[in-house]
Amino acid sequence: MTITSPDAIRKHGLTAKVAITFTILASVLALAACSSRSTNPSPLSLGSRANGINAAAKLDSGPSAGSPTAGPSNEFPATPADGPVLTPTNDVTTAKVQALATALGLTFPVVEKPGGWISPDARSSPPQTRFLIVLKDARGTWTYGSQTSCDISAPITDAGSCVSTAVATPIPPVAQNAPTPGATTASPPTRTTPTLSVSDQQFSAIVDPVLKNVGITDSARLTYSPATSASERSVEANPVVADLPTVGIATYISVMSRLPSPIIDQASGQLATWKLKDRYGVISAQDGLARLAALPQAALALCALSPDGKGCIAPATPTIVKTEFGLMADTDNGLPVLAPAWLFTTTSEANLVVGVTTESLVSVSAVADKYLATPTPIPNSPQATDQPLPIPSAVPGSAGSGAGQSEPGNPGSPTGN
Repeated sequence: MTITSPDAIRKHGLTAKVAITFTILASVLALAACSSRSTNPSPLSLGSRANGINAAAKLDSGPSAGSPTAGPSNEFPATPADGPVLTPTNDVTTAKVQALATALGLTFPVVEKPGGWISPDARSSPPQTRFLIVLKDARGTWTYGSQTSCDISAPITDAGSCVSTAVATPIPPVAQNAPTPGATTASPPTRTTPTLSVSDQQFSAIVDPVLKNVGITDSARLTYSPATSASERSVEANPVVADLPTVGIATYISVMSRLPSPIIDQASGQLATWKLKDRYGVISAQDGLARLAALPQAALALCALSPDGKGCIAPATPTIVKTEFGLMADTDNGLPVLAPAWLFTTTSEANLVVGVTTESLVSVSAVADKYLATPTPIPNSPQATDQPLPIPSAVPGSAGSGAGQSEPGNPGSPTGN
């Protein structure tokens, strides 16, 4: 048995305390280094700021909904010390694309080409008219459907090279043998067309595997389109990245009724994940609202006529009902990023239907001006720079970048009620 003197015990205890203190101090310093921004982060050339500043001359005069104002129920959150700017990892692989194809219900293997991946859908009618296309651009932009065409036989760095190939439905020809006046024409036999619909259970069973595959969790913001009929439903899912809500990188899925069962008609999104570039100081929500108000407001193409038929009814000013700190799709020197933003959920009376309230999401860059380089306009407009592929049907929300971008929506249940 070893006997230790009291002095040795005290010395040993002191040494242990010193070691523990240094360990804790080192952990705190390491954590602070991970959570705080660099002392000198590289300047940003955000497309949203450049395009917002240079957009005034491009707008036509006309009625405008104006900048939103804070409503009585809105509370501005505390201003965070900083916010992350993230860049896409460009980590898309054939295995990742194949997993997405399986989630979409495709059975053909994906084929890799210099510009991306493609997989036809055996269920298409006629066969192989619907395709899954995933580009090798920075964000791993993908689309599924029959009305988007991309030449991926060569490298693609810009999703703007993909075009919509939607073809208008031809007008039926006029009958050549018109009935003779006074003659009795036999009535054609009555055909009963079965009413097709997409139930809640069917919609979830089709959509959930795709959302799970692209990493959309229950914490994401889901926007369901108003149901124009029971035979079509759609959802826009905006993911949570770095524990923050996002705008501009949504996954969109439209489900149509078909026999023997409903299928996905159109879908789009991005497969790339995001990594931290650096952290930057941000402005307050109040300053963000002032920044939004300073931007030129887009003129409305149509307006509600006044009761006397002369002139337009002044559009209602959107009211902010919720404010969140989050991330918006943007560009830095033309390359895609997710950058800090203030997200304002607004409500307003519809411009064309008096008495109908609509809800929208408006975002504005939150990066403090001192972290910005001299704004450089992006050639060929922001839509031409690494944006998601076009979707032929109306998509709730905007997947592009830009200051003050807006996402109309109707949050609710899958039934669109």
